[in-house]
Amino acid sequence: MNNTRRFAHVLLVMVVTLISMFLSPAVRALKPRVPGANGRLIVFGESLVDPGNLYTAIGHLFPSAPYYQGRWSNGPTFAEYLADLQCRAMENFAFAGATTNNGNVTALPVKSLVQMPSTSEQLQLFDLYHLLTASGSAFKDDIVMMTAGANEIFRSIEGILSGDLPTDYLPSVIAGNLKQQILALKEQGLVRFILFSLPPIEDSPRNKLGNYPPEVRDTVNRINIALEQMVVEVRDQDRDNETDPRRRIKWIHYISFHEIIATLEDPLILDAMHIKNSNSSCLQTLKYDIDLGNDFYNFLELVTHANTIPMCDNPDEYFYWDASHFSAQIHRTIGYMLDDAVAKFEANECWTIDSGRILELVNQNELYTPIVLPKQSATTSIKYKKLMDPETWT
Repeated sequence: MNNTRRFAHVLLVMVVTLISMFLSPAVRALKPRVPGANGRLIVFGESLVDPGNLYTAIGHLFPSAPYYQGRWSNGPTFAEYLADLQCRAMENFAFAGATTNNGNVTALPVKSLVQMPSTSEQLQLFDLYHLLTASGSAFKDDIVMMTAGANEIFRSIEGILSGDLPTDYLPSVIAGNLKQQILALKEQGLVRFILFSLPPIEDSPRNKLGNYPPEVRDTVNRINIALEQMVVEVRDQDRDNETDPRRRIKWIHYISFHEIIATLEDPLILDAMHIKNSNSSCLQTLKYDIDLGNDFYNFLELVTHANTIPMCDNPDEYFYWDASHFSAQIHRTIGYMLDDAVAKFEANECWTIDSGRILELVNQNELYTPIVLPKQSATTSIKYKKLMDPETWT
């Protein structure tokens, strides 16, 4: 694809996406109890935090029921829980399937038939959204959340195994892309950042089905090391060189999905959450989950199977919803963990992933109870503890 065609493709995707954002409430996800009381949560990323943007963009084809209203789970994402708990309005530009930059995808052994807006293009959507709306240019109270990089792994399995892809390629490219994007947001006055590691895809049910070799685990570890080092670099460079107080970073933190999941899989915590299965997924896996050599984004197959996916009888007892994504129970718990973390970050205090604290959160907030959600709207606030009167849904 030459540069003109590539630009046209990107422009078309951005226009369609922006239209879908204005037409669909999914991009705004939940309405906080006091909308925008504490600023915004601005989200860039892939399927773990996509509130239905891909679902809207492809005409509600997938992921359809039993997935929850376009989320890649059976309930809202942890980003939505965090926004609600923090009383923050949410602007979520995440798209399932996103890479950190689609320009790098052409160098990968597996090339997707469909390219979703990368986090780089999501930032362009963010700029365009604020250009066309009165939602503001002041971001001093806002938090940026970013999670990306896993889709580069999925598209690189063959190159990793064959050795054709240099071991430092993905760590360098992914960390470099995200650093550039963080710095671009910082220049606009955003000064609070959460950057997630890659999720532990090497330990997910998808890995168990596909039998990922050690080389994949090594690549994931290398990327996560590069991301953590990049966050330290950004923090240090800002401290030493930033002279404009409006652009001086208040806090930026790297959060390890591996540590989160390893801690949540502690038998005591699983028991407290009433999770009985952390090895397999509630939904029986489709071909796309295990066929590592083919295009992960084979939408024809996904749509064909969308309404016929065999489902477990007790999803509230599962750690994973499908072979790659967390269940609603786990999203909810992670949301509470992040709320706890942000409170520490704002107070300039250290936050660690502590099993004792997680048990407190589970018991204090009754995170062991089934999640009951309204069916009619994706924009209502979540009731976390118990079922509430339907008339109170907004």
